[in-house]
Amino acid sequence: MALLSQARLAARNSVGLDTILRRYFAGSALLDSFVVSEIDQETWLKGLWQRFTYDRTAAFDFLIAAVTEEHQRELLAKREKRFDKVLVPITRILEGEFPERFDLDYDFSATHVAMVVVGPDARSSIRDLAQALDGRVLFAQADRQSTWFWIGRRKGIRREQLAATLKVLPETGFRLGVGEPGDGLAGWRMSHKQAKAALPIALRGASTSAIYGDVCIQASIVAEPLLADTLHAMYVRPLIQSRNGHTYVETLRRYFAADRNAASTAESLGVSRQTVASRLQAVEGILGCPLPTCADTVAAALRFHDWQGSVLPDKC
Repeated sequence: MALLSQARLAARNSVGLDTILRRYFAGSALLDSFVVSEIDQETWLKGLWQRFTYDRTAAFDFLIAAVTEEHQRELLAKREKRFDKVLVPITRILEGEFPERFDLDYDFSATHVAMVVVGPDARSSIRDLAQALDGRVLFAQADRQSTWFWIGRRKGIRREQLAATLKVLPETGFRLGVGEPGDGLAGWRMSHKQAKAALPIALRGASTSAIYGDVCIQASIVAEPLLADTLHAMYVRPLIQSRNGHTYVETLRRYFAADRNAASTAESLGVSRQTVASRLQAVEGILGCPLPTCADTVAAALRFHDWQGSVLPDKC
């Protein structure tokens, strides 16, 4: 259809959709004016006016929807084609090729922090973050939903500085997995892998961002379904299915939050230390292992269960 071809051509030449639609509405008004003038001269046509108006309105609405969709589709294809020019060399460098083969305005010998972002366009926010860190930005549109970013800085990037800067990012609806700072080309690649691994935690968490080092255990469990199922079967399901399961699980949460201090746990629960000791002893009996030897694993299993509980059904 010629009008759809014109819409694609307009998008390629950066002609805005509003400009196109104004022309169509102007043409529609001109057509209505012509028809009315003809009806005024030929009275026998008046009976056809209502039918003409109904058919023309329906056809015009269909035309506007089709042209809008085609224009937006062509804009997206144009944007993806532009980003492909960066995505292809970046992908090849990630796979092992040397950056010197490609014309990318970025210093791969610096210290890098990688991010994988999902959601609305976050480029302006990431540029603000790079400016706060006094670094340069490299980015590529990985697909329609996610964008890869790197911030590079010759003077190095301190982790605590990164974490503090991320906390003041504006809430614009995007989520980002963040890698750890890494040096040189190897650090550039490693930070990207970490950012990809941290992204699922950011997508389901309360915070906008997730730094890999803070969520590495959860990220590893997410990446390995066998590990997730095993931890649940060995340490979560037996507790939940026990007679006082809710009480035991809550006691363990408080116990781990208090750095395994029984007195602090008792105070937070409003019970005696003897009660806490009795519950922990019962937990050891249910799990079949003394807490001093399996506490880290139990804590990881519970954290993962709590994290996925709001999204996934319980496996009991």
